[in-house]
Amino acid sequence: MMTACDPNFVNTGVSGAPSPLLPNGWSNCSGSVDIQPGLWGVTQMGPDGDNFLGFHSLDNGAGERPQGHLTSTLIVGNTYYLRFKFAVVPNPGVFPLWGGGGYGDHPGYLDIYAATNQCGLDEMIGTTAVVSSGDGWVEHELIFTANFAHDLIAFAPQSTVSNWVYMGLDDVRMIEGPIIKDESICDGESFDYFGNSWSVPGTYYHTFENTATCDSIVQVNLSVNQVHSYSKNAEICQGQIYSEGTATYNAPGTYTYIHISSQGCDSVVVVDLSVNPSPILNKNISICDGESHYEGTDTYDTSGAYSYVYPSVLGCDSTINTVLEVNPNHHDILNEQICFGDSYSFQGVDHSASDTVQVILISSAGCDSILELRLVVEEIISIDKHFDLCAGESYVEGSSVYISSGLYTDVYTTVNGCDSVVNTSLDFHEDEAITQSFDICEGQNVKVGSSVYSETGIYYDDFSTTMGCDSSIQTLLTVVPQNPILLSDVEICDDSVHTVNLSYLDPEQIFWSDNIEGNIRHFSEAGTYWVDILLDSCYVSDTLRIEKHYRSPYGLKEITECWGEEVVLQVWENNGTAVWSTGETSDEIIVRSTGMYSAEIENACGSFSYTADVFFEDCDCSVFAPNSFTPNADGFNDQFGITYNCDFIKYEMTIHDRWGTPVFHTEDPDAVWNGEYETEGFLHASNIYNYVITYTVVNAKGHLKQDRIFGHITQIR
Repeated sequence: MMTACDPNFVNTGVSGAPSPLLPNGWSNCSGSVDIQPGLWGVTQMGPDGDNFLGFHSLDNGAGERPQGHLTSTLIVGNTYYLRFKFAVVPNPGVFPLWGGGGYGDHPGYLDIYAATNQCGLDEMIGTTAVVSSGDGWVEHELIFTANFAHDLIAFAPQSTVSNWVYMGLDDVRMIEGPIIKDESICDGESFDYFGNSWSVPGTYYHTFENTATCDSIVQVNLSVNQVHSYSKNAEICQGQIYSEGTATYNAPGTYTYIHISSQGCDSVVVVDLSVNPSPILNKNISICDGESHYEGTDTYDTSGAYSYVYPSVLGCDSTINTVLEVNPNHHDILNEQICFGDSYSFQGVDHSASDTVQVILISSAGCDSILELRLVVEEIISIDKHFDLCAGESYVEGSSVYISSGLYTDVYTTVNGCDSVVNTSLDFHEDEAITQSFDICEGQNVKVGSSVYSETGIYYDDFSTTMGCDSSIQTLLTVVPQNPILLSDVEICDDSVHTVNLSYLDPEQIFWSDNIEGNIRHFSEAGTYWVDILLDSCYVSDTLRIEKHYRSPYGLKEITECWGEEVVLQVWENNGTAVWSTGETSDEIIVRSTGMYSAEIENACGSFSYTADVFFEDCDCSVFAPNSFTPNADGFNDQFGITYNCDFIKYEMTIHDRWGTPVFHTEDPDAVWNGEYETEGFLHASNIYNYVITYTVVNAKGHLKQDRIFGHITQIR
């Protein structure tokens, strides 16, 4: 039956006798070199009422082969599945439209090609099996991969005995890319797939048909894995382990183990296991030091545990475990000492001379024991020593300590009681001391050994002599600065002399301001002196100031002064110290009251005391004004005036009433007021008045003194 899946073979349009018209899908390749035109195919009705495509090839000596084409575009690299039925149709009467000629029944087959056009057979993609008419309809399947881009699938008939063959083609189907399924089973099993059951390895196909008869093809690649089952014999030695897979065995017996292969198929192994014995022998051996014990090919000469394995005929070892004890050969040494003249008894024999004696004894273990005596006879030892020491050191010999040169003898008693005499000769060497002086200019230096000095001072450097004693060098270094202090200002007493000692300088280097030469000068007078010195090309200068003090002529001094004045007490000791009885410490103090004042004085001449008796008296004139008067003309106390004993330089008196109005004024100290107002010329009633007296006088010291007196007077009538 022609199907919808092979449209090129349906309704070919040929329904009668052969016609010059080619049916649909067939080509007359008259222009082909290799392929000559053959007879046309026609659609025929088979005995079963099924229509098919019939065609044949005639052997006319030209190799004519008709072609049936299936239009299908092939894509390079894609895989395709092609399925169809074909048959060799017997003659006569099968193809009545062809006249039923007597061409015979010839076996034949089909070649399948991929072609780019209907006249080309470009690429063969398969060949069918050879069939005869008796085989009926044979189904053929073909899987191929497109190597080139083609548009047609061509079917070409071929006879095996001649170029004449009658052939029918039906049920052509082709799908792209069959479904591939890889499966594996174990030997003895079968693979069941949608009604199919396969147990032999190979490639199988199953078609899933749909309602349009356009099928889906599943390709099953089936592999069959072998299942192994075998037995084996194994032997191990006692104490060993036999492994089979993940199982371990150490006892004789028959064991079955199943191995699971990577394909999931079991392999059964039956193991018959034998365990051969491995004998073990333990022994203890004792030998003496220097001997050896032999086991097999091993040699032992040290205490310890050893194992030796003897191979058996069955391949299992025999083990000998040996515990070896090596007993020492004792060699004891006695170190003994005696004093000369004594003897030592050893193994019943007395010895009095230094000697080494050995006695061989047998130990309980049967090994030799050597007892050796090493006897030393100590002689009386006399040792002579000599030492050179430095002054201040000491030498100790035993319990003796020596600090001076001489020959000394010390007797020692050794640990063995023998005497030893030590004669010691000692020489003590004094340390060397050297003093040296240098005068250098500022900026220069002096080097002593590894020391460098550049400042004025006294320096000490210690050196070791050939005897190992100290050698001390004292360096007196004077560094003359650019502005040195050679002379110091001094204070001297009136009978003292100040001496300047520059004896360390050459007198010719010294130039005094008073032109007196010498490096030692004596000064007894106060003054300022300067000196210039030329020292190793260093020119320096300094100044000497001398202040002279005198021994104190102070004693008791009496001083009288007027009231209101002040007295200055002075000791004139600028460079000394003065402590006053008032607590003041200056050279002078000021006193304003009568009293006894003293000072303790210290200066270059010594300590002195100074005392002043100060008396203040009234040296000024006195002015007296009464506080009342009675101007009643009785001749007694009728006037107001002052009494005085002063010599006024200037005098002025003013009287005011209670309201401040002046009522009387005079510049004459002898003038009096009679109680009348000067401006009104009449007396007032009793009243109180104020007065102010201002005057200037010359006091007892000859100094001008001004004073003012205030007061009030009462006028009584």
